[in-house]
Amino acid sequence: MACWLLLPYSFLPSGVPRPLAAPRTLPPACQFKMPWDTADEKEETPPPSKGSEQPYYSPTDDVIERMFGFFFGAPQEGEVAGIARTASAPDTYPATKTEFAAAVEGDDEEMARLRPLLKNTNLEFLRLRKAYDAQRDGWSAAAFHAKVDKMGPCLVVCATEGGAYCGGYAPKGFAGYGEYRGSIAAFLFTWPTAEAAAPIKLQKIGGAGLATIDEPETGPRFGADGLTIFLSPGRERLAMSKLGPFYEVMPDGTRHIFAPGENMKGTQLTSCAVYVGVWPEGERIPYDGAVPFALE
Repeated sequence: MACWLLLPYSFLPSGVPRPLAAPRTLPPACQFKMPWDTADEKEETPPPSKGSEQPYYSPTDDVIERMFGFFFGAPQEGEVAGIARTASAPDTYPATKTEFAAAVEGDDEEMARLRPLLKNTNLEFLRLRKAYDAQRDGWSAAAFHAKVDKMGPCLVVCATEGGAYCGGYAPKGFAGYGEYRGSIAAFLFTWPTAEAAAPIKLQKIGGAGLATIDEPETGPRFGADGLTIFLSPGRERLAMSKLGPFYEVMPDGTRHIFAPGENMKGTQLTSCAVYVGVWPEGERIPYDGAVPFALE
């Protein structure tokens, strides 16, 4: 059926006769019905079954809520900053300090010690392997990048001369492209002394940006100064840590992750290693290349 375009009389050219009366209703083909228009329905439509794509509107929903539901679906309830944390979306939220990952078959003693840190990360359920070991592969940035680049999310672990056992989680790994890699899920951790029963976990702060700095001429860097492991000539074993600008300070206010009495501007490491995930065959490793700015 043809659909007539109705214009106000003032838009009709001179000489064109005006209709005696404007039509009171549009032709059926031009009548549109919105999903929430139920006034003329005689029977109530039952709620759709679970899993149905048809949106269901509560009788108490206002027009805005119904429009939102029509375009985006019914809102879901959650607990983490209003959004439900799910296992299907790892590395999406700030690192948890109250939940801990369970052991995975094949974990050795050191992996079992580190595993609880990986709750809600891409590495939580994967077997881990030591991709880089400074004692084995060399204390150099070149050796670090040769072993770690494009291996996806990783856990950097080091020990200081003063007895701290510390490091950080890089959700987007390293690639050696000179990028600033952002992620709100990045974190630092430390057992500041050998007697510490549990690690202290420090979240990324100030937004996702600059979680790690991926420079080919240096080792791993978390934030501009949260944790820097140089691995450069003359500073092969030197590490620096300044908390506050990019990562939380310690619970007692300490502004580094090293042992008590160690210098935040430079302390010597006795070991440095990086763990990566063992990904199932055929599964693409996330963040195994350059990170587009849109993902930051």
